[in-house]
Amino acid sequence: KRPVKEMMNDQSNQLPNQLHQLKEMVSQLEPDYLKDSPLKKWTNKLLRRSPIEQYARKDQTVEAQVEQVIEGLLSGKDKLQEDTLMLQQLKDVAKQRITNLNQQIDAGNRLHAMLEEEMISEKWKDNPNALKKGQLKVVSRV
Repeated sequence: KRPVKEMMNDQSNQLPNQLHQLKEMVSQLEPDYLKDSPLKKWTNKLLRRSPIEQYARKDQTVEAQVEQVIEGLLSGKDKLQEDTLMLQQLKDVAKQRITNLNQQIDAGNRLHAMLEEEMISEKWKDNPNALKKGQLKVVSRV
C-alpha cells in the first residue's frame, strides 16, 4: 500500500490526473451525453459535422488517455520491482552481517571462557590483573 500511496501523492507523478481525465473522457462517451440540443444539431449541420466523426474523435482522445495511464502504471510497476530487488539485496547483506556478528560474538565468548579458566589456574592466582584487563577488553567488545 505504501508505494502506491507514495505514487498517488507524488507531485511530479501525473497518474492521478491522468486517471481523472480518463474518467471525464469516458463519461463524455456515454450515450446520454451524445444527445444534442436542436441548436447544436443545427450548428453541426451548418458546419457539416458528423456526430459519428465527433464520437470517433472523442474515442481517439480516450485511447490516448488510456495509453498515458498504462505508461504511468508500467513505470510505477518498474519502480516497485526495482525497489523490491534493492530490498532483497539489503536483506541478504543484513543476514550476512548478522551471521558475521554472531561468529564474532561466539569467538569472544570462547575467549572469555578461556580467560576464566586461566584465572583459576595456579599461574595467575597471585597476580590476575593482566588477565582481568584482557577479560575486560573481550567483554567490552562482545
